[in-house]
Amino acid sequence: MQVTFNTYNLFIVNNFVTTMDEPLSTTVIIVGAGIAGLAAAWQLNQFGINTVVLEAEHIVGGRMKTIQLGNALVDCGAQFLSSAYTIIPKLIDEVELSNNLIAVNESVGIVRKNQELVVFNPRKPWGLFSSHVLSIWELLFLAFKQLKLFGLKKQISVPLNDITSWLQYDAQSASEWMIKNFGKSVAYELSATIFNGLYFQSLNDSSAAMAAAVATFYAYKSQTIALATGMGSLPQKLADRLNVKLGARVLAINETPTYIEAISSIGIFRAKHIILATPAATAKNIVQNPDPEMLALFDTSYSSSITISLLTTSSWTPPSTISSIYGFLFNPQGNNKVAALTIENNKLATQSECGYLINAMLSDKWAKKMLILTDEEIYREIKSDIEMIFPDLYIHVDTKNVSRWQYAMPCIPVGHAARVQQYRDSRKINNKLWLAGDYLGLPWTDSAAQTGIWAANQVLLR
Repeated sequence: MQVTFNTYNLFIVNNFVTTMDEPLSTTVIIVGAGIAGLAAAWQLNQFGINTVVLEAEHIVGGRMKTIQLGNALVDCGAQFLSSAYTIIPKLIDEVELSNNLIAVNESVGIVRKNQELVVFNPRKPWGLFSSHVLSIWELLFLAFKQLKLFGLKKQISVPLNDITSWLQYDAQSASEWMIKNFGKSVAYELSATIFNGLYFQSLNDSSAAMAAAVATFYAYKSQTIALATGMGSLPQKLADRLNVKLGARVLAINETPTYIEAISSIGIFRAKHIILATPAATAKNIVQNPDPEMLALFDTSYSSSITISLLTTSSWTPPSTISSIYGFLFNPQGNNKVAALTIENNKLATQSECGYLINAMLSDKWAKKMLILTDEEIYREIKSDIEMIFPDLYIHVDTKNVSRWQYAMPCIPVGHAARVQQYRDSRKINNKLWLAGDYLGLPWTDSAAQTGIWAANQVLLR
């Protein structure tokens, strides 16, 4: 339900908080210290614009969250990065974390709908033929269509982080586009598995704009990379150099002819501009009298997931045939509760002294059903899925953690890219409120950061 603040509400708020007037000519308020909000603040600060970031939680980073579990580092939300990203690597370099970038083992395990496990390397696609995932003709057709669509260029020419760069594909479903261009086997054996395992989403319900962008990652053989210090180390490094106020829950945003203000749990902040970088549902509850273009985006739905992290005793090792694999993706037609599994030791070699760290991520369908369960109930519910890959793992679990993500990834249905473009095109020269956040982009970290950079650049232009 949207919160509406009238004069009486403001009287009550002012009895509990004080008004904090920031310099109107220099300050921009950013609501949300996830990667979108932090990227926006960082961009503005590079140009000498003073910012204050208001974060409701007592930790920055949002879904880029890393915790300590025993002696191991656990990435609870975002799991990895890509060499095809452009904004995140730049931020990593600017906060001096580049030396912590590491390459991840690229072998992938796919659990097919008949529960058969197939292992292949995306850089060696002929393995799809030898493992009977694709016929030789389907593999040759895949290679031909990749060449036709992407050519022989070695560099990606279309931004993979800006959803509006993929507008030409946005009127068609991802499944229709994949079948037309690559055939049914590629669509439902590979692409549907990737959509389920990485984004907790359905190929049938997504826009071809997302499918084309995902296909580009694989066509250009981008490399999976990670931070040895954990995904959460990037937002923390950014926040250390910014003016971030934690525990500052924004309740409402109000505009006047001369300024815009954020009413928060710690005070009322005023500025010339506000960048609202929260999930769509949160933004909908904060903005007073949103215009139609905003409302269309605020109704963005999200896939959910739950990350279960299991740290084993030093006596357990995975089966030797799969011990070097980093990630396992589950075909959604198999109706498994788990969408993806990772052996975190193959991402961060430093985990090797701690036993094995296994991350399990639930599919959207099952996460939505299980969000209300206790940690122990969730742990028991997924045992069969996990031990299908890692037999007898449960008797060797030493420590575990459960992270719930109601808003794991923004869904990208047909027409979503067009709605983002319509919102951007409708902003007027005197606009004071700018939207950023994952629901204005594609469901990966670099795209969320791009939405923050876009909003910051709009402020700079004015």
